[in-house]
Formats: sequence, structure tokens, C-alpha cells
Amino acid sequence: MFLSTLRRRNPGFLRAAMALHADGSVPANSYVLDLDAVTANARVMSQAAAGLGLTVFAMAKQAGRNPHFCRAVQAGGIEAAVAVDMPCARAVRSAGLRLGHLGHLVQVPAREADEAASMHPDFWTVFSQDKAAQAAAAAARAGQVQDLLLRVHAPGDTFYLGHEGGFDAADVLAAADDVDSLPAHRASPRSRRCCSRPPGAPRRPPTTSARCAPQQTPCAPAAGRCR
Repeated sequence: MFLSTLRRRNPGFLRAAMALHADGSVPANSYVLDLDAVTANARVMSQAAAGLGLTVFAMAKQAGRNPHFCRAVQAGGIEAAVAVDMPCARAVRSAGLRLGHLGHLVQVPAREADEAASMHPDFWTVFSQDKAAQAAAAAARAGQVQDLLLRVHAPGDTFYLGHEGGFDAADVLAAADDVDSLPAHRASPRSRRCCSRPPGAPRRPPTTSARCAPQQTPCAPAAGRCR
């Protein structure tokens, strides 16, 4: 799907891949990565993000969770990855990346919550009060405090089939209050960033978990410099 862009930006890589395939160096059912380009692109994005006060999480799933890809990303200054599921989390941790985010698409199975907590994810997304309780309990058993993000949905939202779920946006403040009552966790400020309290409604006492995160700015200019 990106062939025309690849031909324009990195034709030498295509010629090398063709030569390696022709001489039998590349086995069947394999793919080829330009790790130098991966590192260079990661450096562009990580530096642009740092200038904006942002943190970049790598997505390893599209590269088959390849450990060489993960190490090339890390060499470019991206230290953490987002894991789609637990197999992804295991792969990126094994490759040396920090686990930046877990649970945003596939929820952590109940019997794998302790393993997930042992990986010390920066953020752990939950779709329900039950999942929040499982994550908090696993964090408590691990003797740590875990930042949780609440996945929300509202009428008119569009999801891929099987990716539905989350807290009703209309009830998200109450949901955050409920999650705040769980031990060994804190509801991340990012869970509250897009939620405003209706005029006249009582304010929560100021706490660490209730502070709003600053509005983030997309680092669009960096995209044009990637190879």
C-alpha cells in the first residue's frame, strides 16, 4: 500500500530487496526491513516530539513485533512501545523497549493481569470497572501504583468490528470517581482531559489524578522528513 512512496523515497532499498530475493538470501514468507531508515525516522519523530513536550510510543505490530525493528527504533530515541495485546507486550519488552501503553485495543485477560503489571506499563487502558479492578489488584500485588486510562464511547462513534467497548462518555466523570476508589492505581489525567464538568456541578477536591494534562500538539512537520 506504500509502494509508490517507497519507490520515490528509498529506491535503493527496493533494489537490495530484489537482489536478496533473487539470490535466495531471503526465505519464502519473509519481509525485509531497512533498519537504518527505521532508526533515522525514529530519530526525526522523537526529536520533533521532544521539542513539543510529547512522548512517542512505537507500534511494533505492523513490523511483526520484530526484535531488530524494536532495537532500531530504540536507537533512534524512541524508548517505549504501545502493545496491542499481551503477545505484543511480551515481544517489545523482550526486545528491550519499555512498555508505554497496554490495553487500548485488546483488554488484558484476567489471568494475565499479574504478568501485565510485572511489565510496569506507563499506561494501562481499561474498558470497564471490572477490568479497572483487575488492573488495580494486580498492581497492588506487585507493590506498585499503576496509571489507568478509561476508554470512552459516545453515540455516533465508529469502531472496527470487535473493538467496541468502554465507558459511556456521559458517565465518564462518575466512572473516573469509581476507579479512583480502587487501591494501588491512579486514574491518569489523560482520562479526564476531554471531560468537562457541567456548570454548577460540584467540583472534586484537587488531587494528583484530577489534574488536566496540557493540550497536545501533533508533530505533523516531522512526517514530511521521514524516509
